[in-house]
Amino acid sequence: MKLKFFICLISSVFLVSCASQVQQTKFYVLPYLPLENRQTADLNIDINLAEYLKQDFMVIENQESELTFAQNHRWAEPLEQLITRYLSKRILSAQPENLLTQTQLEVNIERFYGSVSGQVYLSGYWQWQAQPEKADQRHYFDLKAKQSGPGYKNYVETSAGLLNKLAGQIVEYKL
Repeated sequence: MKLKFFICLISSVFLVSCASQVQQTKFYVLPYLPLENRQTADLNIDINLAEYLKQDFMVIENQESELTFAQNHRWAEPLEQLITRYLSKRILSAQPENLLTQTQLEVNIERFYGSVSGQVYLSGYWQWQAQPEKADQRHYFDLKAKQSGPGYKNYVETSAGLLNKLAGQIVEYKL
């Protein structure tokens, strides 16, 4: 009797372990951007994210206004830090001399997610905090792009492309 119980117990454990394979969590960063030697400091950027973006899960829109947090696909570090470093390097590499005199760039991000249809969205506004007379001058952006293919790797690459466009808008603006 004990032998049958032991065999049943071992078989049950084996079946349960085979049926419930754990999906591995993957972590992502934005593409690395090297700076030239003459650029030694980061630009002072203050990134403000919508509350739902202040966690490490990647966000996907299933249908209009319905968001899902990808449990097994996460940012490798806080999104504010990733975006700050990425935008700083992109902006400084494009026009460092004109921007190093500015005190602070504020970027408010309201949307930064992908969708099951393959679109990636980035929207919000930015403003320089350097000149008091222009401190209230907000520059709104609403960017979107189609992923080059399915998957989170393409989502990250497309997100970086949208951040490049945003950096281009900031660089083009003349104070």
